[in-house]
Amino acid sequence: MKKTNILVVDDDTDLAEGIADVLDAMGYHVSVANDGFVAMDLVKKDPFNIVLMDIRMPGINGVETYRRIKGIRPGIKVILMTAYSAENLVDEAIHQGVCQVMTKPIDLDGLIALIEALAGKVRVMVVDDDPAFCEAIRDVLEVKGFKVQTAGDYAEAISLAQKDPVDLFLIDIKLPTQNGFETYLALREIDPKAAYIMITGYSEETCDLAKKATESGAYTCLYKPLDIAKMEECIDGALAVKNDATSKEPVETDEVKTSILIVEDDEVLRLILSDMLELKRGYYVGAAGTGQEALNEARKRFFNVALLDLSLPDIEGHDLIRQLKKICPTTQCIILTGHASKDAAASVVGETAFAYLVKPSSADEIMNTIEKALGK
Repeated sequence: MKKTNILVVDDDTDLAEGIADVLDAMGYHVSVANDGFVAMDLVKKDPFNIVLMDIRMPGINGVETYRRIKGIRPGIKVILMTAYSAENLVDEAIHQGVCQVMTKPIDLDGLIALIEALAGKVRVMVVDDDPAFCEAIRDVLEVKGFKVQTAGDYAEAISLAQKDPVDLFLIDIKLPTQNGFETYLALREIDPKAAYIMITGYSEETCDLAKKATESGAYTCLYKPLDIAKMEECIDGALAVKNDATSKEPVETDEVKTSILIVEDDEVLRLILSDMLELKRGYYVGAAGTGQEALNEARKRFFNVALLDLSLPDIEGHDLIRQLKKICPTTQCIILTGHASKDAAASVVGETAFAYLVKPSSADEIMNTIEKALGK
């Protein structure tokens, strides 16, 4: 997430620097100016998102500075501060379209809440009974500009969610008292528009709950130890789905949430299948060229369907299916096979695999088989 750029403008140097230190510690990029003329020069050079500015300053007052700044960058958001009774200037500022006029001494909590709202800062809650894990994820996400709070169990998560809105929840499935799936359902009742990602370190034990969660609206399930790059990718995807769902043209969210793993050592075929399923149908697609890569992907997140070749360079296809099923028994496996191995593929259908397809298969055949595996 790109950092929000904030400019603090006040002739009281100590106050300006103090506010800047607080905002900098929260992950914002902050600059300071001590009069309106310096502020205008900075705005010409840098794309500030928010300006926090005193009304009464020597040389040029805050309202006039605001008017000129808006001429330089019309989309900039401005908060004005005043310690004086200057009703004519306040009225003029409101008429000109400032976001807020705040009275000194500044209510710091109120200022922070206002800046977060203007910045569109994404609010994340991590629900996990491991405090060390929560703090580690908090550190990673706060560096990226997210606002993060943590909860250790169902009750704490519900209590926090009832107080403040949350954009995205990361929920461990294995929680004390109520499990993560029950926690997810309760939180969704409070905030149905939020995005949800499930987490687990017990892939076999919690696989059914992971499947239930993704089928009922959670974006995906990630497996511990978390791949941070994969987590960030999924957070971006979950928030994109959330935003699309509230836009004028919502996406087909049931399909977006479905995850398909393609295991194929033929790179051209792998890319063709990925494009077909991801770009044309909106599925999340994980791709692997070897059996070991497939197992690594399966340990990172839950896949509804695995589409895999029997002939791989490192692991025999039937053995790979068994290993995938150990990681998550509910993943439906569809075999891709050449004519020579058709009988071998047919022998495992119904036992460990859902179905098999003979290469080359048409796009319609592949899509119909996947949809059957998904129960559509």
